[in-house]
Amino acid sequence: MKSRPNLPISERIEQHLISKDDCWLTDLKPIFNGYIQIGIDGKKKLIHRVMYELHHGEIPEGLVVCHSCKNRACVNPKHLFLATSEQMRKTKSSTKGHTKNQGEDHGRAKLNNETVTKIKTLLSSDLTIGQIAYLYDVSYHTIYNIKIGRTWKHL
Repeated sequence: MKSRPNLPISERIEQHLISKDDCWLTDLKPIFNGYIQIGIDGKKKLIHRVMYELHHGEIPEGLVVCHSCKNRACVNPKHLFLATSEQMRKTKSSTKGHTKNQGEDHGRAKLNNETVTKIKTLLSSDLTIGQIAYLYDVSYHTIYNIKIGRTWKHL
């Protein structure tokens, strides 16, 4: 088996770039949340953070790397900037079209707004979480998360 020479990380990333139009995209598969990871020294690192550090320097403690293009798979250093988590949350909530899909707009939602409103009413009745879950053919945790406000909090 032929061993591959260890390339600098910038060259490894360059080998995976498939588009350098506006957003720079790679042929690497995104993880569940849309971000891309790359292995460096046996550890997985988010590639946009690596690209930021390669082109702009170290990421100070307490700051996150954000995408001005709103494309989590993009690695174009010109699209990457630093912000605090709080600044990022404010930007996301004030930027039209860049809110997390929530409620019935979420791709895996089995419930809709009307149903969840009924469930919230039932939660104040004598029915148990398990009974409500059975009625709507969802898991106990789905109803529990509605009850504690972890999900469907916009209703």
